[in-house]
Amino acid sequence: IKIGCFAGGNGTGKTTMIPIMMVGAIWGKGELSPFFENWNVFDKFQMIQNEERRPLMIRIVCDGTQMKDDGGLFNEIKVWFPKGRTTWQKDKASFYQSGVVRATSEKNSKILAKIQVRTFEQDTKVHAGDNVDLILVNEPMPKHLYAENIGRLRTKHGGMFWMFATPLAEGAWIKDKIADDPRHCFTSASLWDNCSNWHPDPEYRDWE
Repeated sequence: IKIGCFAGGNGTGKTTMIPIMMVGAIWGKGELSPFFENWNVFDKFQMIQNEERRPLMIRIVCDGTQMKDDGGLFNEIKVWFPKGRTTWQKDKASFYQSGVVRATSEKNSKILAKIQVRTFEQDTKVHAGDNVDLILVNEPMPKHLYAENIGRLRTKHGGMFWMFATPLAEGAWIKDKIADDPRHCFTSASLWDNCSNWHPDPEYRDWE
C-alpha cells in the first residue's frame, strides 16, 4: 500500500491532479502530456488491468458539492476525461455517486474502471465496502474516515491513497499520520508560488 499527500494553497493544481491521476491510471500516461512520461506510478495500474483482467476500482473522497453538475471537481473531470466514455449515476442523490468507464463510447464495450464517490458528510460505515485500487481525496478528509479508507486498499498488488489538500485546521492530523511518517510520501507547494506580483523574497517580486 502506498500513501501520499500533496499539500498546497489555492491555485496549485490540487483538484486538477485528481482527474489527471485517474486518466493516467485508466488509460495510461500516453493519454497525458509528455510532462508525465516518467511518472511510473501509472504503470502499476496498467499491470493490474493486464494481469488481473478486470476493471480498476477507484474511489473519490470529497465534499459532496464537488461532484455536483457544477462542482469544481466534476468540472475538472469533464475537462480531462475522454468524451463519451464515462457514465455517471446520482442514484437519487444531489451529487454523482458512481461512474463506469468504458474503452469506447459504446455501452457494450469493455469496462476499464469503476469509480465510486464517498463524501466527508457520510457516516464511516458508508466508507466501508469493496476493496479498491486507488483512492483520491480532494481536501483534508475528517480523521475518522482515514483509517476506514486505508482499510479498503487490500487488493492483490496493494492499493494507493493520495490526498490533495490545503491542510488547515481540519487537516492537522495529516502531519502525524502522513507528513511525519517516513513510510509515506509528503510534498508541498508554497502559497507564494500562486502570486504573480508578490513574494516574501524581494528577488522574486516581478513588479519591483
